[in-house]
Amino acid sequence: MMVEKNRNEEVVRSPQDRATSSDNGEFVEPPFLSQVGLFLTFRCTICCRHCMVGAGPHRTEEVDLNEAIDWLHQIVSYGNGHIKSIGFTGGEPFYCWDKLLKLAHTARQLGLTHTIMTNGFWAKSKQKTRSLLVQLQPSDVSISTDVYHAEYIPVENVARVFETCRDLGIRCDITLACEPNVLEQTRPLVQQILSFAPRESIRATRVFPSGRGESQADFCDESAMDKPPSEIPCLFATVPYILPNGDIIACVGPIINLPRKNNPLFLGSLRERSLAEIFDDSQNNPVLHGLRIWGPRFWHRLVEARGPKSSLPEGYYTDCPCEGCIALLKDPEISAFLNKAVLSQKLRSYVSQARQRLLQEPIDVD
Repeated sequence: MMVEKNRNEEVVRSPQDRATSSDNGEFVEPPFLSQVGLFLTFRCTICCRHCMVGAGPHRTEEVDLNEAIDWLHQIVSYGNGHIKSIGFTGGEPFYCWDKLLKLAHTARQLGLTHTIMTNGFWAKSKQKTRSLLVQLQPSDVSISTDVYHAEYIPVENVARVFETCRDLGIRCDITLACEPNVLEQTRPLVQQILSFAPRESIRATRVFPSGRGESQADFCDESAMDKPPSEIPCLFATVPYILPNGDIIACVGPIINLPRKNNPLFLGSLRERSLAEIFDDSQNNPVLHGLRIWGPRFWHRLVEARGPKSSLPEGYYTDCPCEGCIALLKDPEISAFLNKAVLSQKLRSYVSQARQRLLQEPIDVD
């Protein structure tokens, strides 16, 4: 497998830079596999038109509680306590309150901190908001709100969650998705949020062209596919996510809707293999770690050098790594080529050495 040096190799991200912290309002990359996410359900109280996972009241997928507890025990046992935190998400995790409460309690008993992502539908009064958060005792809460969520859930709910988290000493941020076609509606919403939360607490994201978001993502300001593949490292691929059926994907991005077959970012199923086996293999996945270091441009160059070059996009709309990732993995030939490249010993050695040099992560090539 031919590899080519990338100019981003000269950029070194120190362990301090990569530690997760909300103190300066900046998302930074956690060490690989120090956190794991768990989708409790794909059900949600609402049906946002931009939802990447297509969540809604009609969805039936939900974790089996006994399986999820077993997964938590496997998580805490992995790598002599390497994994420090579990993130509960969905769908809407508060939609299955009893399971969320039990799993939050189990995580604390096992010594894991836990975080929760929610739309805040349940925060209908200050008293109820405080009661639920006191029972859960999360270390962090992330609230999703934007013009899409606001069609169902008033910003007052978001304010109650944020202010209660502040009073209880729980870190809290607000995730807001925006596209050019909703910019005018977004501005007054941001002003409302700024009336109770500092600017550094707001995390702005794009609408991803996946799930229901595929029909909402607007590239009107970037309509020409004339951009090169993104060189932006993927920060989200450091945290794998477990789906309700036990499948593990490498990140919380749009790959959730892509086929599992021949997908280099589908790590495995907990109903077929142990978490330790799956995560050990992920440590040696050069396609995954190349994405973390050099972004989708690394994949694009691999395909140019040794793969189905004719299947490559002529260009990209944006420099967002998620767009580059999904554009490449949507093509069956490219996805199969990258999946096969996972087994290349030469590529494993090259990427492993780059991980040690650029990310200060240990070399471990089997």
